[in-house]
Amino acid sequence: MRHLKISLLSAAVLLAFTACGSTPEQPTRADLSAPTPMNAHIVNALEGAPEWVVSDCKIYLGKIGRKEMLCAAGAVGGSRNIALMKQNSAQRARVELANMMQSRIKGMMRDYQRSVTGGENFGTAADDEQLVESTSKSIVDTTLSGTESIASWASPTGELWTLVVLDTDSFLKALSNMKQLDARIVEHVKANAEESFAKLDEETSAQ
Repeated sequence: MRHLKISLLSAAVLLAFTACGSTPEQPTRADLSAPTPMNAHIVNALEGAPEWVVSDCKIYLGKIGRKEMLCAAGAVGGSRNIALMKQNSAQRARVELANMMQSRIKGMMRDYQRSVTGGENFGTAADDEQLVESTSKSIVDTTLSGTESIASWASPTGELWTLVVLDTDSFLKALSNMKQLDARIVEHVKANAEESFAKLDEETSAQ
């Protein structure tokens, strides 16, 4: 019995030394680069996405024969209510569109104010910039009513994307119906809108 215990002890010690002396298996490059559950979500989020989601929506519109002046895409997730997701994603696209438009309309308004206040005198009165801000916001809020949702796409990870567009005719029609604005302001914006928004398209595409 004693010899049996000694033999078992020796075997255990030998096994321990063998385990300590062995080289641990190293992870392969494939193991290291394999996406974790967290980044797998990011990697797969836009798999199979249409061009207007992953690229410039203006390019997509040109390919399908649409000539809208401005476009933007918005996304929302985390809900099983498809109708609500479509509504919210379209609203996010409109917010993006509004931000782009407002910067341009402010520029047009400042040009107009300089022309009527003598150029270098623009900004000397506090109400100059206030007029620019309030008028540009009013124009954006009103003309956004002419936007149209033309496409939607659901990602593999549950986000719903919506493409919203605003064409030149809808913008100018809404602007012409803004009776509360000075007619000279309306005409100035109408005269410069197409060129100004075209430049915005070019700047957005170059980013």
